[in-house]
Amino acid sequence: MTEAWTVPAPLARLLGLLPSRPPAWLFAQALNATLVPALPTDLLAALAGRRVRLRVTDAGVHADFTVAGARLQVLGGHGAPDVAIAASAWDFFSLRAARRIRTRCSSRDGW
Repeated sequence: MTEAWTVPAPLARLLGLLPSRPPAWLFAQALNATLVPALPTDLLAALAGRRVRLRVTDAGVHADFTVAGARLQVLGGHGAPDVAIAASAWDFFSLRAARRIRTRCSSRDGW
């Protein structure tokens, strides 16, 4: 098994100094293109209008989103999240990689 990777502390400090809105917008675009289309519609409906915070623990950054029209939309301000999901960069990457593997396996005949 591959050893987990973490964001180096100097890079995390630098990321913490940057404005959050531009990276959050890019993150939302990436998720809208890759993850959101695979999410169940009932989950998207449950998250509609709620503040969802994704926090990358080892990078020291977070982004707040809401679901609007089956797409993630970046939220500004510092309101309290309705739902918070926190993990390391490696964990988020691993979840995405595991999902790709499950999708490939389940699409085969006989699975």
